[in-house]
Amino acid sequence: MLFIIAEEVLSRGLSSLVQCKELQAIHGQRGVATPGHILFADDIFIFTNASLRYVRTLKNFLMKYQEFLGQCISLKKSKLFLGKIAPDRKKIIVDTLGIQIYNFPTRYLGVEIFKGRVKKEALLPVMDKVKGRLAGWKGNLLSLAGRTELVRSAIAGIPNHSFAIYWWPTSLLATIERWMRNFIWTGGIEFAKKITIKWDALCKPKEEGGLGIRRLKDTNKAMLCKLVWRIKHEKTVANSFLKARFIKNDGSLKKGVSSSIVSGVKKVWSFVEENQRWIIGNGNLVNFWKDKWWGPKSVLEELQIMDLTALRFNAKVGDFIRGGEWVFREVSLVELIRIFDKLKRIKIPSANIWWERNRRRHDNEYRAAMQIFEYSHQELGPCIGKLKGEVKAPIDVIFCSKLGLTVGSHKHAHPLEVHWCKPQPNWLKVNVDGSSLGNPGRAEAGGIV
Repeated sequence: MLFIIAEEVLSRGLSSLVQCKELQAIHGQRGVATPGHILFADDIFIFTNASLRYVRTLKNFLMKYQEFLGQCISLKKSKLFLGKIAPDRKKIIVDTLGIQIYNFPTRYLGVEIFKGRVKKEALLPVMDKVKGRLAGWKGNLLSLAGRTELVRSAIAGIPNHSFAIYWWPTSLLATIERWMRNFIWTGGIEFAKKITIKWDALCKPKEEGGLGIRRLKDTNKAMLCKLVWRIKHEKTVANSFLKARFIKNDGSLKKGVSSSIVSGVKKVWSFVEENQRWIIGNGNLVNFWKDKWWGPKSVLEELQIMDLTALRFNAKVGDFIRGGEWVFREVSLVELIRIFDKLKRIKIPSANIWWERNRRRHDNEYRAAMQIFEYSHQELGPCIGKLKGEVKAPIDVIFCSKLGLTVGSHKHAHPLEVHWCKPQPNWLKVNVDGSSLGNPGRAEAGGIV
């Protein structure tokens, strides 16, 4: 807590200097504020103009911060990056701050930070770390379950920082997964074993019969999708800066941008565009015409109106809801009448399962259990058998059974539920269970009173 308070003092002090124009942030895209500093864990990144008066102001502020709070800044661990500046001025800045100059590429949290296109050579240090970690363990002394847990919890997370910003080549991901697979089955990374279980099957969740290992390609794609989502929708200073850097005013991706992370953004941009959806609350933030809130296309895309420059569609979804019902004006366009008829069949968000969850969590409001059961049955029923409503785990079968939904054909046998009954007063109840390895074969049993 004390460290967090000290970080808050440092952050507010730097922000105050920028507001008072005693420090000047780096110039970015026109009309977009550039962050003066960014905090991450116990590190801080400071972005400022390299004018000598700003450098001296920053030095004085850091000295006062150390003096007042007693927290010393490690100048040996600090790095100074400068743009195109005269050598004489560079020397003065180094002497003033006492920090050594570094150039790109550099490394932070095990991730290579560089300019330009992502090359395999920049990702090799992460691969070497994975390989070194696997080779350092004595896998032969561990059980199969132990090796699996090490791979799942320790190895799979090593590339995460790199996955969050770079798109990895398929060949490198295949190599790492081969090491992981060999370590699980043999205890080493260079020795393969003929196995009968597919790697895809092992990489499913435990609830679906797998080992809970995530495919690296899926992890890489998911983390880049999260980055794109933040750039597109979050309002922080850093994301606003990236949005101005990569996205046009019409919401499309810019071309010809020189950046090491733009290749990853391009790889998942269309995927995010096609699959992003609004979760409707009161409907006051979602554009009725332009946002994808009712299906894979927006209303305007469904109408196939190509020229939008002369039209203004600013109505929100909430403008068409009155008293919990859809309210649409009379129109003459046949296609629009068809769309309105489809929308009338969509339930108002107040009857949505997700909306019920939010009311319980945030507003402490609860509905009757029978009412929740009825609209849960109505909303989940049409999903059974569809792609997004696929029954993948035994727990799904149990939930569907309790809601009275017929699952139909699925790969899981219907679970046999065993209910525990409390014994009568002055009675003792012995609960036992057992299993056998083969029939006949080795068997064990246990019990509890």
